[in-house]
Amino acid sequence: MSGLTRRTFLATTAALSTAWALPTELLGSALAAPPKPSTAPSTLQQTIRQQITPVRDKYRLLAGAPGEPHLVRNDLMNADPDPKRVSRRRSLLYAGHFSDIHLIDAQSPARLEPLEAVAAEKMADASRPQETLTTNVLSEMVTAVADLRFSPVTGAPMATTLVTGDAADSHASTELQWYVNLLDGTTMKPNSGGPEYEGVQAWPEATYVWQPDHPEGTAFGDYGFPRIPGLLNAAVSQEVTSPGLPVPWYAVYGNHDTTFMGNLKVDSWIQQWAVNDRKCSTAEASVSNMMLDGWVSESSALHRFVNNLNVKLGFHSGVRSVTPDPERKLFDQLGFMQIHMNTKPVPGPIGHGFTQHNLDTNETWWKADISPQFRVFGLDTCN
Repeated sequence: MSGLTRRTFLATTAALSTAWALPTELLGSALAAPPKPSTAPSTLQQTIRQQITPVRDKYRLLAGAPGEPHLVRNDLMNADPDPKRVSRRRSLLYAGHFSDIHLIDAQSPARLEPLEAVAAEKMADASRPQETLTTNVLSEMVTAVADLRFSPVTGAPMATTLVTGDAADSHASTELQWYVNLLDGTTMKPNSGGPEYEGVQAWPEATYVWQPDHPEGTAFGDYGFPRIPGLLNAAVSQEVTSPGLPVPWYAVYGNHDTTFMGNLKVDSWIQQWAVNDRKCSTAEASVSNMMLDGWVSESSALHRFVNNLNVKLGFHSGVRSVTPDPERKLFDQLGFMQIHMNTKPVPGPIGHGFTQHNLDTNETWWKADISPQFRVFGLDTCN
């Protein structure tokens, strides 16, 4: 047991046998035995690929495919590797890793889905067919990591999990809290605003998105996307659960956690749209003297007043009434850290790297000792 002294081993065995009410001899032999690699499902056993044959038009389903085992890099060695190396492997650190989760509050009025209709290549992330189901995806990701809490190579227990940015897609506080809940193992409902879905995927004029109730006549319907009645309301009314991560997890900023959609300033104009009771459904409404105009006319108080009056009175076509929700507010740099404080002590830690010192000083970097041998530094490289 590399790195474990006889004294430490005996003390650990005695403490655990008392806590678990197990015979010391039995527990001692179990701790001394070499760890067994996990056989939990991973890409070592199976991957996911698109089916070659479309099921309708160009629409293809996903299917299981062979796994991708580790490959030996003979090109980097002057000799063939020792086949006995497998029995000698040890993990310096076994950790989980999430990145670019991009949870989406699909009903937020601040989202820019209509731009998909006029600038699909540059705004490909303005709208995606699966936007109401991103919490389900994260739940399954957490489940997969929890199942692999022991290394499939060495059997070493997972020490920590790191989240390297872009947990929230649209800079919304709802999105950020949802991701914290799912990594913690807290049951949550991925809904904001009213009790039923309110958004472009249910509005007939928004033909640039997949509309699961009536895909006919939309770009996605022409592509062959299926009709799934009731999906939208079911998605926002469901309770999503996850087992939570089995180890403490830590987070850092990504560009989507610093700027709106990863590249736009989070100014007062877009902040107002996030919590208001209007949502654009057409590109014309978004590009005209409304939401996007705020980025170029913020200096004109009169212009802002006229725009706001027009929106409130419904003078612009392509604007729908929705249920406002203050929880949709766009978080700022301090808010990002504060939401990470809204967490459980287990798996912890409270703040997930950020501490009260960060809140008091606005420092956005941290350090944490995740094992006796490893210290992690969380840096903020976002501008």
